Amino acid sequence: MLMSKQLKANWTAPYPIPAYSNYSGMCKAMFEDIELMLELEQKLERKERIELDEETKRRMFRAVRAATNIYFVSAPNQGLIKIGKATDVNARLSSLRSGSPAELNLLAQVRFFPELEKFLHKQLKEHKSHGEWFKATDEVLAVVEAAIDEGHRGIMKALKVDIATLA
Repeated sequence: MLMSKQLKANWTAPYPIPAYSNYSGMCKAMFEDIELMLELEQKLERKERIELDEETKRRMFRAVRAATNIYFVSAPNQGLIKIGKATDVNARLSSLRSGSPAELNLLAQVRFFPELEKFLHKQLKEHKSHGEWFKATDEVLAVVEAAIDEGHRGIMKALKVDIATLA
């Protein structure tokens, strides 16, 4: 019986995939891995040769499987911004528009891990309107502008979070 459990475990997960997040939901390794993943994707687009050691392959496998898009959608007439996550942002925006009487505009999207969405919701909770919608205050708009200008690192700067201090 032990043998079959072990074989089954090895078949479903050939190597352990450690969780990215620490107790607070964000960690420094997330930033390192997403940046390496994006760099490797650019190399693939340029058809450059890529050689990775086994540990880096595991990290990139985990990153590709876990990465999503964090998006910012505005309802300008209502003064609201939705912070959400989706694999396909265009499909999600289409779905949101079909169920909304309000005009909705995509402001920004950032490729990262789902924990960033939760982190943003927690950091911006004082600006929350309802659900995943936030009032378009100066602080929320600063985060959106940082996402547009500098991506995930810009978001952390706008929130005054030093990535180096994350576990």
